[in-house]
Amino acid sequence: MTQTNNQQQRTSALFTSPQMEILHSSEVLIWKEIVIEQRYYPTGEYIFPSSSLHMIGLHLGPPHRIEIVCNGQSKICMIARGSVQIVPAGTVNIWRHQAGAEHIHVFLTPALLQQVATEYGRDHTELLDHCSAQDLRIEYISSALLIEMLEGGATGRLYVESLAHALVAHLLQTYTTTPSPLPQVTQGGPASLVQSITSLIEDNLTEDLSLMSLAAEAGLSPSHFLRLFRQTTSLS
Repeated sequence: MTQTNNQQQRTSALFTSPQMEILHSSEVLIWKEIVIEQRYYPTGEYIFPSSSLHMIGLHLGPPHRIEIVCNGQSKICMIARGSVQIVPAGTVNIWRHQAGAEHIHVFLTPALLQQVATEYGRDHTELLDHCSAQDLRIEYISSALLIEMLEGGATGRLYVESLAHALVAHLLQTYTTTPSPLPQVTQGGPASLVQSITSLIEDNLTEDLSLMSLAAEAGLSPSHFLRLFRQTTSLS
């Protein structure tokens, strides 16, 4: 997915109010399969056309009422700080804010969702829309991504990709048509494998290592690699 396509998919939702402001965006960091933006919405109506990206919204401001129209159905929600809105790809949403609101928006490609689902043995999964869920995991991961963006991606690509996979794994477990506990790793990996991966990281501290490259070194899928490494070392 190119940078131009990313921009078109998000800015095509240039709503009925021209005053929506993108305060910060990770677009310039060219993260793979994920974009995060900090936005401010003045009072008004905003139309989100059908997009090829999933959108996860996190409300940052004080509580207020919002009307969300999704698939022709209207919901009145009271959103507080930390409230989560999920807009699956391919759906049209209308948001009517009764007060100004600041949000974190995380955009994910369906390809990433399906990739992680396949790694967990799910052939097909569908993300469900939500209006005002309170979800500490989404809040923590989104906030961590926001900090990383504001710091210019200082921690590196591996950190961002790990957070993205953690977010998708949680979405699969909680907000899909087939929610169920994901398989857990009950034993750590062989010491030789952990030592090999640790040495690779230490030898390339100045490089922008990717999750895919480390998983390939271990001969594992990215999600399996993350679970195994965390189980073995107690570190992410």
